[in-house]
Amino acid sequence: MDTAGGLGYPVAVDAGLLLPMPDGSGFGLLSMQTGETLDFLETDSLVYMGLTMSDGGGLPCFFQSKLSTLYRVDAEGSVLVATSAQDACTDSAKRVPSGARPLLADGHVIMNAATQDEDAKRFDGDYNPSAGECVVFDAETLVVLERHDAPEIESTPVRVGEGMYYLGRAGIYYAALEGGVPGEPELVIDAEGRDRDVWEQQLLAADGMLYFVGGPYGERWLYAIGPADDA
Repeated sequence: MDTAGGLGYPVAVDAGLLLPMPDGSGFGLLSMQTGETLDFLETDSLVYMGLTMSDGGGLPCFFQSKLSTLYRVDAEGSVLVATSAQDACTDSAKRVPSGARPLLADGHVIMNAATQDEDAKRFDGDYNPSAGECVVFDAETLVVLERHDAPEIESTPVRVGEGMYYLGRAGIYYAALEGGVPGEPELVIDAEGRDRDVWEQQLLAADGMLYFVGGPYGERWLYAIGPADDA
């Protein structure tokens, strides 16, 4: 799969299998029994980082294209029904700098804005990880509600309690969520000796806690973050 982090995996829903297509720009609905393509949605660029499903793992689902267009997809029988917010985040010459998927929170969609030149390599050009931005959409209409500075969104934000955490190259960031709108992110863990390859992982949220592994090569620490304390 030509997707960031290899997240172009199929997802099973009542209508069939949802699959970001590996060759070209598109998103398919496949029959679970035969593998036949029941419907196909053409996108403006690669789906890139996989799907964010609604609560319970169902539809509608949300995904972001490489050029930062947000798509909301539902199904009526075997027909895909899509809404998109094109050019809502930056101009069309920019692409998203990481594989962070959108986060659903309280009827809102929070997503990583495109900040990197389309023609540049991943970390070349004008991309500055500390000058990132997230955009907040209404989950039903895809109307832009808020824009916020959000540095270094390198992993899909994970909600824990009344806030969200995500990984950046500087460490772990936390932003409070009020009505599904994030406040200003703050760096809560900054471990010496880390590097990007160590920190780039999916965070695990379980039993009200957030778990992840960090530290330099050859030495690892298991971190746990919960509502009672910061680390």
